[in-house]
Amino acid sequence: RDIDGAIEHLAQATGLEPTRADAWSMMAQVQEDHVEPQQAILTFSKALEHFTQDQEPTHRFHRELARLNRNVGDDESETLHLSHIVDFGEYTDADCMRLIELLAKLGRHAELGNRLESWALRGQLLDAESLYMRAARIWESSGQAGRSVEIYEQLVRQRGYSAYPAAMALEALATSAGDLEEVEKALLMQLEVAPP
Repeated sequence: RDIDGAIEHLAQATGLEPTRADAWSMMAQVQEDHVEPQQAILTFSKALEHFTQDQEPTHRFHRELARLNRNVGDDESETLHLSHIVDFGEYTDADCMRLIELLAKLGRHAELGNRLESWALRGQLLDAESLYMRAARIWESSGQAGRSVEIYEQLVRQRGYSAYPAAMALEALATSAGDLEEVEKALLMQLEVAPP
């Protein structure tokens, strides 16, 4: 098998007709299988230059780039391509969970908190209450207690399964801030929403 010849032939095909998504995909597959994943990454990246953001091949290429970058351990690039998939393509809960994991690992707390709140608001991924709780903890750990308080208070008002843990979190925040009035308010909230 003449791998170099095949790659050269596919390179000519994409050069003559750069919107041949099948030729780009085939070339990247041959490179991944017989050369190295980095070559496939370069090929898919170059292919993206020839398609608009909303064309189907773009979404497929981003999915392949996310997979390849995960395999080579490039978290930043995987995050970039997963973000595109989640923002513009057809995504799965697994895509979102992986993006959450990567954003946390990379310390991109603001982006993570914003995404969690957005998904909760739109009813995407898992359930809204757990997303809001997670977002509140992210804001709390990144020094934005005010935003956490807003979310925790909203959860208490909704009186769902996370109302009591949210009221307890409000108490902990008020205690650490030394705000006795807010501690009292949080304790009253806990009494109101305590499980039977």
